[in-house]
Amino acid sequence: MIDRKMRKNEKEGVMQRENERIIYHLMHFDEKDKEWSERPYLLLEDMAIVFDILDLDDRSIQRIDHKKANKEQWSDQFLWESAKKNTKQFLPAKFEPVYKDFRGHTEDRPVFMVSNKIQRYGAAVICYEDFLDDISRKYNKSLYLLPTSIHEMLLLFDDGEDQEEDLLHILEKSDQQLSKEEFLSENIYYYDKYMGELISLF
Repeated sequence: MIDRKMRKNEKEGVMQRENERIIYHLMHFDEKDKEWSERPYLLLEDMAIVFDILDLDDRSIQRIDHKKANKEQWSDQFLWESAKKNTKQFLPAKFEPVYKDFRGHTEDRPVFMVSNKIQRYGAAVICYEDFLDDISRKYNKSLYLLPTSIHEMLLLFDDGEDQEEDLLHILEKSDQQLSKEEFLSENIYYYDKYMGELISLF
């Protein structure tokens, strides 16, 4: 009787930890891929927000599919609300200049990397509440975002110069070095400081 009660408590403890460690990350969305029939997701332009359980090492993830969500009775709304809170808490955003010899980087036009503290699945920080808005307001600039992988994005300020073709070339070159699992998007995104919206340019 005691052993049975202890096992029940252990199981409930594991489930509680899983509830509290639901996070999200971004993936490339291809509607032809059968994966999208197997797991809950939300669309963000041509990217998908997918849900995972962050392991206790704060680095590894376990995919949440429909089977897992149904077993635990996790609705799409529950997954999204939980992940919004947990992802920002466990994987805080990182925003820093990239190295000086990066193409497109000048003293007058710096290039920044946005990711999370572990630089894994870090492109999702653009979904953090107020993250892009805070950067845009601080520098009083609209933003270009280059999704160089699922792990990070490059960020440049819109200085009023026509640079979209140059940025697209940088992104294409970066995409050539990625595995299928790390590829996120071939599009450039633009955060408009006036409208507070993220849109795809291509």
